[in-house]
Amino acid sequence: MALNNDARLFSGGNERIDIRPHIQLYAQLKQREQARNDAFDEYMRNINMKINPAGMRYQDMPAFESGLKKMQDFGIQNREAIQNPRKDGGVASMQFQQLYQQQLNRAASSKMASEGLKPFIEVNTDPKKARLLNKEKAMKAVQAHDQPQEIQDETGEFVPNPNFRPFNPSDLEFKNDPFDQNKFDKLFEKINRNEIEIKEDAIDPNTMKQKVTKTSRFDQKAKDQIGEIAVTELHENPSFQDVVKSLNPDDYKDFYKKEFGTEMKDEGDLAAAYALKRRQDKIVEIEDKENAYARQKAIAGLNHAYRLGEKQFAHALGQADEDEANLWAKDNVETKIANAMKTTPIVYTDSDGNKKLGHDVPLDTYWRKAFAKPDGTYPAGMRLTAEGQLQPVFVEYENGVPKKDPKTGRYNEDFSSSTPHTVEDAILAISGKAGTKQLNKEASGNIKGSKKSTPAKRGVLD
Repeated sequence: MALNNDARLFSGGNERIDIRPHIQLYAQLKQREQARNDAFDEYMRNINMKINPAGMRYQDMPAFESGLKKMQDFGIQNREAIQNPRKDGGVASMQFQQLYQQQLNRAASSKMASEGLKPFIEVNTDPKKARLLNKEKAMKAVQAHDQPQEIQDETGEFVPNPNFRPFNPSDLEFKNDPFDQNKFDKLFEKINRNEIEIKEDAIDPNTMKQKVTKTSRFDQKAKDQIGEIAVTELHENPSFQDVVKSLNPDDYKDFYKKEFGTEMKDEGDLAAAYALKRRQDKIVEIEDKENAYARQKAIAGLNHAYRLGEKQFAHALGQADEDEANLWAKDNVETKIANAMKTTPIVYTDSDGNKKLGHDVPLDTYWRKAFAKPDGTYPAGMRLTAEGQLQPVFVEYENGVPKKDPKTGRYNEDFSSSTPHTVEDAILAISGKAGTKQLNKEASGNIKGSKKSTPAKRGVLD
């Protein structure tokens, strides 16, 4: 098919080409281009508004402002590619979006860091909490937190700061309240010491006195109770935990084994040892006690030479046998008393119910006969009393059988037939000079009992 053109196109004359449609098209293209540019500028303005730096830390602003300028410059330089992603396959648009997201992250991270310091501020403004705060550790964490999140490298680019570390509430470490020793000791106030330990020092030969110390102690049940309270306090009281951690276990292991009977194994055992050691022994009485027997013995010693002279004179008058008996009796009594004084004291109860200290004196045949009852009943033992006298001890009988205390398993003492005698009376009784049976008879009255001799026991004297 042939193309037929208007012949006037190639002819001369007055015909002109109408260029107005071309001008209009150009104007429209320019308008469209301007509209796109305006839209892009509007987009840039809006995108800057979306990245709001309000609330950011001042130390993070340099990196933010540098990033914002970098994003804007990139946008202007790559306007056409960003407006028309087909020109470069969307590379510029993607890079621009990355710069935009980086700015959003910077702002959000800085605001989060600003909020992250609130736990420290709250604690530091509370006087009670601030007093217990480990300020050294907290300030190190705050200083790391106050570092800028980004710093410039050698090329001027902003990179992550290795010295920055977000504040962590776990950096708030609190010290325990100071340990209240008085409050701790009050936990054990109701636990009583119910064992008495009596210690007697040697007799002073100048004053004839001796120091007697009575010390109260906890029994095993009380010790266990103290240990249980200490272990509970260890779990519940952080300040007591600090005290126990500061202790040297070697200072307590021997004490623990002695008091509790086992090896110390853990902090609970150490806490129990600490609590008990602070309150184990308590001296309840120190008495400078005059020893009547020692004084009496000293006086007797002064008169011994005189009496010996008398005996020697009596011997010269033909009384040698009687003198020898008296001297033997004196030596016998004084030797037994001296040996008894070396033994451990016993606690006995007198007829008035008073607790006193005394000593067991061993009996022999002469003593048993000398201090027997009128009915022939021998004493079960002999006691050197606190007053320095010698007291025969008889067992209480019931239907001819020695009577025992069902609780203690010890023989009951018959106070009605137990009369203390001076050492001089005892010497005379042993020598046969005085009728001790008569003394016992006056003290006991009509006594019915077995003539059998009952072995002396420690229990009789308590």
